[in-house]
Amino acid sequence: MLKAIREASGNPDLEFDEDGDVLLRFGSAAVFVRVLGGSSGVRMFSPVLESVEINDRLLGRLSELNAEIRFARFFAAEGRVIVAAEVFAAPFVAEYVTQACPQVGSLADEYGGTLQKEFGGRRAFEDVPEGNEVQ
Repeated sequence: MLKAIREASGNPDLEFDEDGDVLLRFGSAAVFVRVLGGSSGVRMFSPVLESVEINDRLLGRLSELNAEIRFARFFAAEGRVIVAAEVFAAPFVAEYVTQACPQVGSLADEYGGTLQKEFGGRRAFEDVPEGNEVQ
């Protein structure tokens, strides 16, 4: 998996962190890639907003987003809005992971600003580089 992400991102220096995640940046979004226990799957997730109040209005908005998108889900937990997707890893198909990472990153980057205006909180990276390239 690490080899596939390195190749897709163009960053040969990517490594697993102490939590077992690989961190990628997509604009304002941080995307974490994690191999699930027993290597049965790979989870890509991004904290779209942090330090946000979870209330019925926010949960309703996330439900609306979930009705509009495919292959990923928004949810709220512990003061965070998170978008996540999972792919099977048995058998491992590198293209599934390398296609899902930008999808999760793009969703987090695209909806992060809108949700921040509506509900407050902060994004992973407030300084957004030009373009939507992977870092």
